[in-house]
Amino acid sequence: GLNLEGVTSGDPVKGITTRTSTGTAGNLNLEPLKKRNEAVREDLAERKSRVDRSLSSLLSYQPVLYA
Repeated sequence: GLNLEGVTSGDPVKGITTRTSTGTAGNLNLEPLKKRNEAVREDLAERKSRVDRSLSSLLSYQPVLYA
């Protein structure tokens, strides 16, 4: 059930901590958001890796100029 004890006392931090357990989504139904956040982070990490590889290739390219 939902424990409103912390909310009624006017302490929002206490209200949240009494409704959730550390390391879990608790009663706030955050699991879908946590999964989406993880997917976005993985996607960004992959994109950063691709950009880093491309940039490294560009920086190592040294054209030879013939006179």
